[in-house]
Amino acid sequence: MPSIEELNRAWLQDGASTSTDGSRSPGSPSSGGVAIIGMGCRLPGSATDPSAFWDMLLAKETAAGKIPLNRFDVDKFLHPQRGRPGSMTTAGGYVLRDDPTLFEPQLFSMKPTETAEIDPALKKLLEVVYETIESAGISMEKLAGSDTGCYIGSFNHDELFSKVRDSQFAGPYTATAAIAPFLANRISYTFDLRGPSMTVDTACSASLYALHLACQAINTGDIESAIVASSNLIWSPDMQMFLDKLGALSSTSQCHVFGSDADGYGRGDGFVGFYLKDLNSAIRDNDNILAVIRGTAANANGRTGGITHPSPTAQEAAMRKAYQMAGNLNPRDTAYYECHGTGTTVGDPIELKAIQSFFSARDKENPLLLGSVKANIGHGEPVSGLSGLLKVVLAIQRGVIPPMITPASINPLLNLDINRFQLVQEQSAWPANLPRRASVATSGFGGANAHVVVEEFVSDGRHAEVKGLNGRKWEKSSLVDGQLSIAQFAE
Repeated sequence: MPSIEELNRAWLQDGASTSTDGSRSPGSPSSGGVAIIGMGCRLPGSATDPSAFWDMLLAKETAAGKIPLNRFDVDKFLHPQRGRPGSMTTAGGYVLRDDPTLFEPQLFSMKPTETAEIDPALKKLLEVVYETIESAGISMEKLAGSDTGCYIGSFNHDELFSKVRDSQFAGPYTATAAIAPFLANRISYTFDLRGPSMTVDTACSASLYALHLACQAINTGDIESAIVASSNLIWSPDMQMFLDKLGALSSTSQCHVFGSDADGYGRGDGFVGFYLKDLNSAIRDNDNILAVIRGTAANANGRTGGITHPSPTAQEAAMRKAYQMAGNLNPRDTAYYECHGTGTTVGDPIELKAIQSFFSARDKENPLLLGSVKANIGHGEPVSGLSGLLKVVLAIQRGVIPPMITPASINPLLNLDINRFQLVQEQSAWPANLPRRASVATSGFGGANAHVVVEEFVSDGRHAEVKGLNGRKWEKSSLVDGQLSIAQFAE
């Protein structure tokens, strides 16, 4: 067994530090990508789990509807004039089918008095994280006490708004029930996770920022695995009014993605979780690898025409950085791009401009396929990036790209070159001449952009090849008693 000093020297020389079984040594940088080994969700409409979400996508189902009375009485706030104080012009959104207050506190060792004060968004997030861990096949006993990190993307604080209005009636658990840090901290506490625990808020890009930070921690060797999740729940009228006054919301409460009738977005509930793990460690442990994150990037617009005005230059820069971090992958080999695409009059054309610039080498024999899940489940705001990633992972696993709900007529401002960039209007087989690789993008309305490159993991059981972040091949071979016995760099 090589010493720590020898492993460190090997890292400095070769760009990685590994043990003889192909896994990395504790605290050493990763030599490969990041494996997705578990996932869970609770999304609007019938999408109560990843499988149901997939069925919803194939059926082109939309969950758009009116905000239910068990949230708040939206009719009491409606007024056709956006400028009227205390009112909103939009009555709907995309909400969970089930009652979000339903919860089993005993499962999470929570006292009844504490349960009564806990944010319903946090309750639902706990359930989805539990299912994410369960889907990864990791026992709670093995997880407890590990250095697993917890990175949560968040933006809205509807329950906190409600509590602030009645702060004179605060209870003993109010301080820990609804403020943002406790979305992550509660999960770390509940499952006894000892790695970094943080809630990230960059508005609509929050969940992919959280993913980016988790991947950085895994790739630098700070941790071996992480829970990345996000939550959004339309629970009080406050944020609905704030965004309506901003002019961000559609008068129809729907996302008319890439359509000529685009006039803003429809808000959506959403809870999505992923279990991430260092790829070499996942191979060593015979984990079920659903997909591999090859590269991530995050940046900001800087100064634009306004703080909420997107920047095609910054979005393209995020794409370029993610592909560089993935080992300078060729964008021509990417088959599919899951757009941020929310149905706004300004945002959609700017995003398409950035995409067509970065992927400009495409041709009609090899077009880039485009889609957005927002027309199905709305814009989940902080959750939107993970929702798009969930869709892509399901598509990669099945070798099928689901259709998006396409508009009756395309927004002419998109200037879409339909020979080289095509909206996926019907269920399509993954292009046989390309790897199952995709891009997923999000942008926060304050100017924070994030990008992820994800692809299929392929192994024949005897040989697994992974390209590290430096672009060289990480080669593993010779299975002995179910374990990889040889690990070396191949130039």
